[in-house]
Amino acid sequence: MAGINTTLQTILDSRLQSAGLGVDIVFNNMQYQPTNGNAWIRPTLLPAKTTTFTLDTTYRHQGIYQIDIYVPSNSGMKQLYDLLDFVTAAYKSNISLAANMFVQDISRGRSERQDAWFTSFIQIDYLYYAI
Repeated sequence: MAGINTTLQTILDSRLQSAGLGVDIVFNNMQYQPTNGNAWIRPTLLPAKTTTFTLDTTYRHQGIYQIDIYVPSNSGMKQLYDLLDFVTAAYKSNISLAANMFVQDISRGRSERQDAWFTSFIQIDYLYYAI
């Protein structure tokens, strides 16, 4: 099971990068200084559970890929809603992201103000099967 998290992160991040959102994507453990007035997003892999799925040692990995979206405060809701819609479209429920990876469900989180930013998030529940 070595490298499973790296594999999961690569599959999910690649989908996000290819979505053409037009904003900075800040991946984990990257230095980033947000620029006032420019939206940005931050994805986080949250592996949850690994179970033996079959007798031949195929494992089922479940988890969440959370994408936090930040837009400037006091700029209205259009940009936030547009980004939420674009991300939701990229990770539709019940689609296959790879031969053995599926999106189970996708949901939106609540919106709130955080200092100079107004933020919300998308929660993507995934399943990944591997030996």
